[in-house]
Amino acid sequence: MRRILSSVILAGVAVMGLVVQPAAAGVCLNVKSIKNSDVAKDGTSITFEMKDGKIWRNDLAGSCPDAWFNGFAWTVHADTVCDNEPGLRVINSGQICKLGKFTAMTPAPRG
Repeated sequence: MRRILSSVILAGVAVMGLVVQPAAAGVCLNVKSIKNSDVAKDGTSITFEMKDGKIWRNDLAGSCPDAWFNGFAWTVHADTVCDNEPGLRVINSGQICKLGKFTAMTPAPRG
């Protein structure tokens, strides 16, 4: 009986250990560090060039085709925009576009 009880307790501790482990942190960009942004023509992604030379692509959670033509404004409550936030508003239509995950891109070689 003690072995069974010990096994159950150890199993419970192992499960609790899995629950307590923090999830992988998402990516956030400081909006003041963004040098340039480029919306894909089909409105499915935005590429961000940072002042430090890093390049990030965000695959939007849904299509936002008007952002390419009309541009967008940020809806931020701090100086950052993060994965999976409703982060931008198309200027003329007012459509809110939700960000997806940020992916680090390798910059093109400079010749």
